[in-house]
Amino acid sequence: MAFALIVSGCASQETDYISEEYDQHVSTFEEDVASLDDAIDNWNDALAMAESDGYIGDEEYDHLIDIRNEYSTEMNRVNPHIDSFKAFIEENENALKDMGVDTYEDKKALVDFQTEMDENYEVMETSTNQETDYIADEYEQHLATYEEDLSNIESCTDNWNDALAMAESDGYISDEEYDHLIDVGNEYIDEMNRVEPHLVSFKEFIEENEIALKDMGVDTYEDKKILDDLQTSIDRDYETILISLEG
Repeated sequence: MAFALIVSGCASQETDYISEEYDQHVSTFEEDVASLDDAIDNWNDALAMAESDGYIGDEEYDHLIDIRNEYSTEMNRVNPHIDSFKAFIEENENALKDMGVDTYEDKKALVDFQTEMDENYEVMETSTNQETDYIADEYEQHLATYEEDLSNIESCTDNWNDALAMAESDGYISDEEYDHLIDVGNEYIDEMNRVEPHLVSFKEFIEENEIALKDMGVDTYEDKKILDDLQTSIDRDYETILISLEG
């Protein structure tokens, strides 16, 4: 009888311990769910604001990356809690069932939440990667336009230099040659007016997405310098053409 009382007493203490630890796990899980829900709300708010004008700028993109990384950090903090809770249920399943706990439902809720966390993070990663892909595609489009513009400007410059050299070859520019120079000069000016907005747009794009472009390995300083150099070259050639025609 004395043995039975001791056993009964130990069993009661163990049940109390299991009950208290279960409550602690439940409390931690509820706090973790609330914390991750807040993180999701932050993401949704930031994404809605970033997309409100139809274009995600560099600063907005960085903010989304920060929230995604914060969510990942929170996941890494929460997952061990859930694994610990699941292990606790497995180790004490019979006692918990005797206490009226639906251990199957509890384990399912824990697994479902881990799955939800993984899916949420995948959505965040896909969204930020899609934005990176968009930036990369737009960068390539700007670059292709720049290369085409550079080729056209160089052709116009060559045409001007050839026309000027031919006109000056006999030491005198005839009316016909002068009219041809005006036509070639106007072609350069037309091309210049077409190209300059492209250069401005490319520079603005780089400045708005500089951090993302640097993360992609783009030398944004060198790119902006190249664009400035072409603009300077265009301005210099334009001034040369005007002076030649006025002379």
